[in-house]
Amino acid sequence: MSTLTTPEIAGLFARSSPRFGLRVVRAEGPYRHLVTTSRSERDRRYEVVTWPGSLVVRDTDDSATYTFSGPVDLTGFARAEYERGVDVRRWNRLMASGSSLVMAYSEREFRRRLAVELAAVEPECSGITAAWDAFLDERDVEEPEEAYAALATFAYQGETFLWLTHETGFEDYHFAFVWACHIGAWAVTRYAADHAPEPTAPPMVQSRGVDSLRWSA
Repeated sequence: MSTLTTPEIAGLFARSSPRFGLRVVRAEGPYRHLVTTSRSERDRRYEVVTWPGSLVVRDTDDSATYTFSGPVDLTGFARAEYERGVDVRRWNRLMASGSSLVMAYSEREFRRRLAVELAAVEPECSGITAAWDAFLDERDVEEPEEAYAALATFAYQGETFLWLTHETGFEDYHFAFVWACHIGAWAVTRYAADHAPEPTAPPMVQSRGVDSLRWSA
């Protein structure tokens, strides 16, 4: 399970994308089927398919699929996201049902939120934060089952704190979802750049009273 935050994943993508390429399987107006390539065998390959009102990103290695749909122009949205910086919250709002995992347990989020919750009760329960830190130092909480077991076990001055699990799910955006958002934005933008129309030269006109030709303004 990835321990990277959403900004850290964005940074990793920025460092990785220069070695990516794009293969066009089909392109007929808004209907496009694109496949990512890479100079590195370690990189996963993705299919990006667009049609009016929809954009699909599929990991060809494990079939994780994210479908985005809505009344907006999804290709225009993806290009705008690439330019201004991908915001996974905006992509999440366009998620269609049946897509792969979006949120997942995060050890980092578990530790962060517990620190906030315990700091709030520290004035009435002095020393609880230090006790929790010492308690946690002796346990692994990489998996959600371990985190909930730690909460169920922890007690301070005869009080248990399992109620904290009702306040938060300790989740963050899943690595695969964040990466798929970046792949979608990158692929659509790369396709647009690769297939931009060639600039046309201004027409030639003949100047009055001059035999030579000049470019029109």
